[in-house]
Amino acid sequence: MKNLLLILALLFPTLAVAQTSRNPCYTTQGQSGTMPNCIGVGTATPLPVTLPSGAGGAVAIDQTTPGTTNGVIAKGGASFATSQVTVAATSTPTVAARAGRIAVTITNASAVDIFCQTGTATLTTGDLIVGTKGAAKTYQTAAAIACISASGSNVVTIAESY
Repeated sequence: MKNLLLILALLFPTLAVAQTSRNPCYTTQGQSGTMPNCIGVGTATPLPVTLPSGAGGAVAIDQTTPGTTNGVIAKGGASFATSQVTVAATSTPTVAARAGRIAVTITNASAVDIFCQTGTATLTTGDLIVGTKGAAKTYQTAAAIACISASGSNVVTIAESY
């Protein structure tokens, strides 16, 4: 039995270096991707990530498929800005376009439904922010956003990460 294990170990040396989701690794460009070239990820050797300008140094790892990394996404921004806008019963420009924006959160400060979208906001095609004070939606877009109030003029607060 010991001889059989020794023969298997000699024939299949990569079995000894198999990686699991608990012991992740990466390969750099130009490497073949075989396990002996695997560089373990840990506190001494963090995953090397190049962030886009203004990303603020934080990332999220997409592990949609358990045990694999489907992507590394910049998360958070270096800057944060807030504002308030009074939204009318007609489409109201609410958030200007901003290159490099990571996300914008629009919070309803009234008890009236607010509908938001890119372009011209309407009550039938806009995304609903329910008429509850403090109800909010976060949009991961750099595009301009317009909102419309279901009734009268109502305030929304804006928080942008860029």
